[in-house]
Amino acid sequence: VTLQLAGGGNRQGVTDENGQAVFPGLPPAGTITITPSRSGFRFEPPQLTIPANPPVVSFLAFPKTTDLSLSIIADDPAPLAGGLVNGVGTLSNLGTEAATDVAVGVASLPGLVLEARQVTQGTLETRSSGTLWKLQQLDAGASAEFQWRSRATLPGASILSVAVIEQMEQADADPLNNSTRLTTRPRTAEARLSLALNVNPNPVKAGEAIPVQLTVR
Repeated sequence: VTLQLAGGGNRQGVTDENGQAVFPGLPPAGTITITPSRSGFRFEPPQLTIPANPPVVSFLAFPKTTDLSLSIIADDPAPLAGGLVNGVGTLSNLGTEAATDVAVGVASLPGLVLEARQVTQGTLETRSSGTLWKLQQLDAGASAEFQWRSRATLPGASILSVAVIEQMEQADADPLNNSTRLTTRPRTAEARLSLALNVNPNPVKAGEAIPVQLTVR
């Protein structure tokens, strides 16, 4: 939380992990106005004017409401076994407030082997059930992407990929769009071969070698 001090002492500070901040050396007289702020939160009181150099001042922070939405697409829903599938997961903030401390879980059933991954915002962590995508903040109206490349290894199977918003500090106005899924159905690779036999010259004389040419297509 950012704290802006105005009046007797014009300063700015940020609270620590316990929500506390110290401003030493404030003037002994006069008044100061303290204004807290953090994206995605409202504060009570929103502003406080007090005598300079008070012992303790406190505010209450309340998360606002926003609306995060997830979607995933792939370039080939039915790849050949052994082929590559490129996918994109999009996290969008459809609300009017920023979303903070967001975590999205992404996983696939066996049959798609992850080969590469990257995000346009945030960080990625590997865990036993797949990938955890973390974002410190996603502003209202903004979106971020999780891009990956996998190899299909299980022909004939219906392989489910799922993305779920697991955490955010704000309330969500529409939790029904907090998860999405995509089914990939790898196909068996098929090959059609033809064999051609050619004898030249034809016919041949007795005792001569017979040149034979085999062509596989």
